[in-house]
Amino acid sequence: MVAHKYPQREGVQSSPANVQHYQIRSHARNNPQLSLPSHAETDRFHMMSDAPHTTVPLLFDNMMKTYLPSVDPDEFDAVYSTEMIKRIHDTFSTAVGLSGKGKKDDLTKEKIISQAWHDVHKNETLCPGYLLNVSETKADGTDTKKYRIDGALIPETDEELVDEGRPNYMLGDLGIEFKRGGTENDAWDSHAKKDMEADAYTRTGVRGQLMSYGERFFFFQHRTGLFMLLVNGDEFRVVRWDRSGCIVTEALNYVDTTEHTKKLLQFFYAFSKATPAQRGVDTTATRLSKDSCGWQWMQKVAAVHPQDIDHVDGTVVPAVPLGFIVKPTRTAPRSDLFATNVLTGDPAATAGFGDLSSPSAADAIIPVFKYVRDFFRESISSTWLPYRLKVCGRDYLIGEPIFAPHGLIGRGTRGYVALEWETQRLVFLKDAWRPFYEGVDQEGTTLAELNHTTVSFVPTLICHEDVGGSGAQETEASQYSTTGEKKRDVFGNRPIAPIPSTRSKVSGSGGSTTSRTHQSSGSNRTSRAQTSSGSNGKESSSGTNSARANQGSSGRSGKRPRTQDTVPVVLKDGLGLRHLTHYRIVVAEVCLPSTEIKSGHQLTQVVLNCMTGHRDAAVKCGILHRDVSSGNILIRPEIRRVNSETGEYMVLWYGVLSDWELAKALPIEGKAITKARQPHRTGTWYYMSVYSLQYPRHPLSIADELESFFHVIIYLAIRFLRTRSNAWTFVDDYFEDSRVFRGRTICGHLKENVIQTGSFVWDGVPVRFVVQQQDQSDRLSPLNDVIEKYLAYFKARYAVLKYEDQASEEVGRPLPSLQSAIEAATSSAAAAAAARASQVRLSEDHWQAMCLPLDSDDSDSEDAAPTQSSTQSNKPPQAVYDMAAKLATHDAIIRMLAKEVRRTESWVGDDYAGDQLVGYVPLQLQSTAKRARIERKSAMQTIPEGQALPSRPHTAS
Repeated sequence: MVAHKYPQREGVQSSPANVQHYQIRSHARNNPQLSLPSHAETDRFHMMSDAPHTTVPLLFDNMMKTYLPSVDPDEFDAVYSTEMIKRIHDTFSTAVGLSGKGKKDDLTKEKIISQAWHDVHKNETLCPGYLLNVSETKADGTDTKKYRIDGALIPETDEELVDEGRPNYMLGDLGIEFKRGGTENDAWDSHAKKDMEADAYTRTGVRGQLMSYGERFFFFQHRTGLFMLLVNGDEFRVVRWDRSGCIVTEALNYVDTTEHTKKLLQFFYAFSKATPAQRGVDTTATRLSKDSCGWQWMQKVAAVHPQDIDHVDGTVVPAVPLGFIVKPTRTAPRSDLFATNVLTGDPAATAGFGDLSSPSAADAIIPVFKYVRDFFRESISSTWLPYRLKVCGRDYLIGEPIFAPHGLIGRGTRGYVALEWETQRLVFLKDAWRPFYEGVDQEGTTLAELNHTTVSFVPTLICHEDVGGSGAQETEASQYSTTGEKKRDVFGNRPIAPIPSTRSKVSGSGGSTTSRTHQSSGSNRTSRAQTSSGSNGKESSSGTNSARANQGSSGRSGKRPRTQDTVPVVLKDGLGLRHLTHYRIVVAEVCLPSTEIKSGHQLTQVVLNCMTGHRDAAVKCGILHRDVSSGNILIRPEIRRVNSETGEYMVLWYGVLSDWELAKALPIEGKAITKARQPHRTGTWYYMSVYSLQYPRHPLSIADELESFFHVIIYLAIRFLRTRSNAWTFVDDYFEDSRVFRGRTICGHLKENVIQTGSFVWDGVPVRFVVQQQDQSDRLSPLNDVIEKYLAYFKARYAVLKYEDQASEEVGRPLPSLQSAIEAATSSAAAAAAARASQVRLSEDHWQAMCLPLDSDDSDSEDAAPTQSSTQSNKPPQAVYDMAAKLATHDAIIRMLAKEVRRTESWVGDDYAGDQLVGYVPLQLQSTAKRARIERKSAMQTIPEGQALPSRPHTAS
């Protein structure tokens, strides 16, 4: 739901990269506005570091049978005569021979080969219906990363849109990368006793190239998959990318004989006959022409509106404009523009609509907060192709995403400010690939429950669904991995690891290109019904499809060859894959990112609101968010009446806790957790609790989530508020740093010390935030008190955890832990908390709207930090246990924050320092440490491919 502009930008994942099966969340959304310079070699290294073992092998013939229509021999011969194949073979053979003669640099050798391919396609046509665009020397004009893939096939129907000699990532249907030849330039290893993902430096670099180019196609287009050719001298491999990984064929020679050349041409011919869905195009996304009603009307809606309201917190609004949506709702009435025939029901139509420039049409445009229209306007620039997306049968018109992921492999979450065609309101649409496993709910299902039970400070669900229906668009590479259905294929005797019997994928996968019998080798599982929510937010069962047989374009079954033999796991091919399905969700609110906060008081209030929503979800629904981060804490401006006599309104900011895609039911007391819901742990590195990193097998608790809220406060405060500490170095030490603990990668010493000691001290000096007064003098900010009181609870928690850990090692058996005590207390306190919550409802009163404490007793008494025995091995006093046990619920922290927020007089002054991380480059990024980094977009200039990364700027402490 983050509504922030990232023009053509991709985020970066935070550290560390895929260690101990971590799937660290993309930090692009979690740290909006930050930017790292894009440097090709660095980007590719970290992109691959976050996606190891995501390659699976498939023989060329099986790739053709599985993913492309069959080639009719007579039709093929009619297109490619024997004489033509001979001419193509001779041209290729000559080029490969020339590239190997004499002393030439690598680029010259590659140029000889690519030029031969260009000439063949120009004179003979390699792939009917396509243009071969070679783009080795010039970058795409719309691509800030400036990546230059060597070539691509572009449909002839898009010829007028082609920028010749540039990559054209928006138009390309198949990518081609040329290499001069040799093992060192082959990204994969086909030897039976070696992993496919070769680890040699040059080979890793080539694989990183291909992955980064694939990511560009997925970023600029709406795709479910992408075919790519690696042409390495006299050999080629066919690669099929999707969001789970890649499927790669063996390397085939295409110049030795005409029969070898014919095999390459058979691939091209089959590709030319494939349906858009078979080629990896998302057929639920429709490109809008410049003449369409939808595109023309999008321009009108994006224009400055005189009735739009300034969104700045505290803005006085004399009267609410007619049509302004004060309270977001799931449903909205159909626009009158359809009844008057100004608009047509089909936004892709190029005729049948009225005068879009008429005064009546302009009057019907719904006023919004100014930032919402600004985001929409910036997303539909003339350099970006507009699309219509379907969600639950409704039309949503979009342009460029306002955020998108850094890498190719993963959820691929993209966010859009979308125009809901039927109602004409601007909403937020999220397009992602969600984990598709039993027990993993759709985010919309969770959000519908939260809305139904009136959980406060969460987004308002409009609709959501798995794209095309349950299982219609699934990742394919994961079908061959340990995380999905198994197919065995070999290069020689190379085995594919069987699926563990303890984990199954949701049945019902399949699509327009293939069909599968969903039964794993060596297991006999039954499928379950997959539920999805339609436009009314209710669940509907799609039933099971354990043996579906869809027909490809050729009329034959696309069933894949498989074996029922279970083979031992020997290699790592595909071990890093997750099985994903395409998913879209639409919510009513277009929010501001948390980086828009302008004071410590505002920060504390926004976090308090989100914590209230977090509490309501736990108390009313038994749901834990499990990914509290700065990117999931948003700001929703609202208009509230502040003077009933004058009718005056004011813009007030409230927090919204978004992105419930990782939410999970709280553990039930006495019920053991038997297995993980998905094969990788998820979270956002910066904000994960110290305990959850040290003990990743333990389920997250309310205490862990409350600690994550604390880390969010620290991050946003150090970045935007006045402090005498150096923000760059602090972020390096507190958030970026990591070390190995008991074989697991955990946070650095500073973060752990702050939490465990309860002292916000860095390098022996207390970290303090200050407020500048009118006389320009500084005084300490009340935020310091918030931090000190917050830390007291966690000092107690970790003292108890440390004692129990030591005691359990001494006696050699587990002791009753604080974790189990907290879980038990959560269950017993739920009824009482729900009763108190029922008495605390939102009203027009400003302070109540920000969330009152749960208890009716509003005394100023505070939980005093208990003293602790100086001997660490001694059992902590009962007061420490009592303090730690308060983290069983949200009550104590919410009460403390609410009291601090209410003391408005103590917050008077200016504590906003602006963004202290502009131009920030993590120190570790300058080294060769194998850690994923955060790419962040702001004013930092992009470094084109081939240029060096700039040195770390110096900042004064």
